[in-house]
Amino acid sequence: MTVEQAQAILYGMAAALDLPVPPELQASLIAGYLHQDQPEPLKNLPVEAGASAYLAALALKQVDPSQWLTQLFTFIEGRSDALEMVLRRVGHVEGWVDQVAALQHIARGQEPAAAQVAQVLYCLRQYPDDYRSAIALALKSEFPSIVALLVGGISAARLGLAAVAQTKIPENYEELLKVAQRLAIPR
Repeated sequence: MTVEQAQAILYGMAAALDLPVPPELQASLIAGYLHQDQPEPLKNLPVEAGASAYLAALALKQVDPSQWLTQLFTFIEGRSDALEMVLRRVGHVEGWVDQVAALQHIARGQEPAAAQVAQVLYCLRQYPDDYRSAIALALKSEFPSIVALLVGGISAARLGLAAVAQTKIPENYEELLKVAQRLAIPR
């Protein structure tokens, strides 16, 4: 629950790809940071953004990644049939040797936003302690830039700043914290 944890998320995203990070992605993960102890306000976000923020909260709280799928199901219960369906695929492909085939199976025929969350979860569960490998796998997903950015931020939240090889503070860091807080507050 420190500013360093929020920085880890932002640094992790920035280091994942050499591309500008969309503010809404940064804000959703920072919302997870702000509400990690009481995640109920994250349910006010669009379901996929809330799910991503909740994964960041689980990472920050050092919840074992093997428990994330079950906890995410509980968090989104009754909010999105599409996301629940695609998350079932994450459990289904657990243990597949061909990780690219697993990523493709997860996304096949699914709504993009739901598939992205599921692919993020899959990558993080495959490499819970390896920032670089998780991102390398994310770059093989159906949505490489978005999945890699989210994987980078959530992985860095779990592993800390030391896990991120190169770091840089986004110029609009303070603004992002305010946006994240506003997004997660009920209207």
